[in-house]
Amino acid sequence: MAWLHPVARHFAGALTTREFAVIGGESYRNEKGVKGWRYKGTWRGRDFYISQSATEVPSPPQRIAAIISDAGNLDEGKYPLYQNEIRQLGLRVEAWYFGRWFQVFTPVGSDQPDDEFYSLAQKILIAVTVSSNEAQYILI
Repeated sequence: MAWLHPVARHFAGALTTREFAVIGGESYRNEKGVKGWRYKGTWRGRDFYISQSATEVPSPPQRIAAIISDAGNLDEGKYPLYQNEIRQLGLRVEAWYFGRWFQVFTPVGSDQPDDEFYSLAQKILIAVTVSSNEAQYILI
């Protein structure tokens, strides 16, 4: 998928800087009862939501960055422009590493900075809009 790798590179870049800060987290169980961990981080005023399955201890952001930087781990079936369960439009990548699932998501709404992630989301949205009327309907 053409946009997945640039999005993953942007995420990995943010996660590996000193400016990235984890500000909260919690364990969870998925619908199959498997324990996982999710946490929220910030980078230059932008929110990031990171989830991982099958763990009781969260991986540090640098480890998540390494996992999503390996193209062989990325879930090519997941489009990087995504609307989450509370209807926030944003960028996301999902990856699989040794049977564990990882997701990184950042919203691109008006409450987020007008930065490189926002610009990347705009480029993807324009490309999708130009190439498919159906995509226009889905993203409205």
